[in-house]
Amino acid sequence: AATKALDTMLENTVPGISASYKQVLSSITNQTHHKVDSFCFLLGGTVRDILKGEVGSDIDFNYACSAQDVARVCVENAWPLRYYAALGATTPNKVIIGDPLSDLY
Repeated sequence: AATKALDTMLENTVPGISASYKQVLSSITNQTHHKVDSFCFLLGGTVRDILKGEVGSDIDFNYACSAQDVARVCVENAWPLRYYAALGATTPNKVIIGDPLSDLY
């Protein structure tokens, strides 16, 4: 049930863009502009939903590369994003991909 829930979630379209979560994650992990560790991992309620075999409405993930690398992938693909400094950081360290005005964010 968990694998089916994950597959279903990854096929959903990211709010505000025409790409699926699977396409976005693939673009991040397959960056070619320089050699970076860019694997992604799921976190938060996404993991809980998957383990319960449920399909959530959004996907929360983090990545081993920098937020700047993720923002670059979004720009290269013309995906809307919000790139900003969170939690008292002095430089941008967070990226929201897609439409930040969506009810999902």
